[in-house]
Amino acid sequence: MRNLVQKGKMSTQKATNLEQVMKIAFPEAMVEAPVELERVMTNDPKDRHVVAAAVAANAEIIVTSNIADFNAEALIPWNLKADSPDNFLCDLFDEYPEEILQVLIQQCNKYTKRSINLSELLDMLSKKDGANLIKFANKVRFYSSSSPS
Repeated sequence: MRNLVQKGKMSTQKATNLEQVMKIAFPEAMVEAPVELERVMTNDPKDRHVVAAAVAANAEIIVTSNIADFNAEALIPWNLKADSPDNFLCDLFDEYPEEILQVLIQQCNKYTKRSINLSELLDMLSKKDGANLIKFANKVRFYSSSSPS
């Protein structure tokens, strides 16, 4: 949340609200990383708490736009890998295309200020200054245009 505020992505209040929504939606994601575990990590020092939390949670993957701070050599001893959000969502879509498509349609339906369609949502997700999910958005576009309705 601190990074979102510092980088001007959102206000402190919006970041606090987002944090609360995330905690409610994913209570199992709240992990306290032991300091001793963090001390033995060899990835970028400012992100060692992330790897320690992933190990404490028995995670298999760290999804991050900051791949450079999570080099493979530092993750191998912990059976972890790091992947970008775009690649991660593409992999999920490959496994569960219909389910992901339904989630995206549900997301479209949750917009209350103005309605948006799937194409508009995918445009928003693929913006380089936004979520930067270009491959994922293109994969969904191709699938939705070639699958029977």
